[in-house]
Amino acid sequence: MMTNSSTHHHNTAGQFVKYIIVGGMNTLVTLAVIFMLKSILGANPYISNAAGYAAGLVNSFLWNRTWVFHSAGKRVEEATRFIIGFIVCYLLQLTTVWLLSTHTHLNE
Repeated sequence: MMTNSSTHHHNTAGQFVKYIIVGGMNTLVTLAVIFMLKSILGANPYISNAAGYAAGLVNSFLWNRTWVFHSAGKRVEEATRFIIGFIVCYLLQLTTVWLLSTHTHLNE
């Protein structure tokens, strides 16, 4: 017989595994869109990258909302928070890449 504590731990572990799977799927969707647009269709690399990230954002939001967390909250409010979180993370990543490429010898 499982106690509430062990059931909660099992659910949390299951959510973590699902979250990792969604992250992997998100990476594949993003890369596939970028590759298709840039390499196959010859689109501008910046447009391809933006479209790939947008596809990844939508993919991640939908799968995490429905499959990982089974959310029944207000979709617009959740999407707004998700997009803000995405923008913050993207800007942190972009700043890190910029700092490393302009203030270190990594881009030589």
